Amino acid sequence: MTSYGVGDALRERYGDRVVDRLHDLIDYCGEARQLVDDGRSVLLTQWRQQRAAEAVVGRIGEAASHLPVEFRNAYAGQPWDLIIGIRIVVDHRYRSLDYNQVWTALEAADALRRYIEDDVFGSGA
Repeated sequence: MTSYGVGDALRERYGDRVVDRLHDLIDYCGEARQLVDDGRSVLLTQWRQQRAAEAVVGRIGEAASHLPVEFRNAYAGQPWDLIIGIRIVVDHRYRSLDYNQVWTALEAADALRRYIEDDVFGSGA
């Protein structure tokens, strides 16, 4: 029986690009965690923090959008369409962006990270 490392079975089934996007998502979710650790009031009052949050949320959504529908259907434990959709909001709302929504997305990123690490990579898929 073949001994798989983390992501090897996923790589075999979905290809290198999907595994790479999942690793990207884990990294971006870690960045989101750092922004959350800085606090909500910092996000709501400091434009640099807001731009950083926009970039991180955008990267999470962009990476998720590159996961094939087949993968997203097989791992339906996350609201992939919402994750992808918030990127569109962040990228196109500009001055009317609600940073409370951005905060919610940043907080949710930790659950996404855990899901990928535990349920996707941990499943031995």
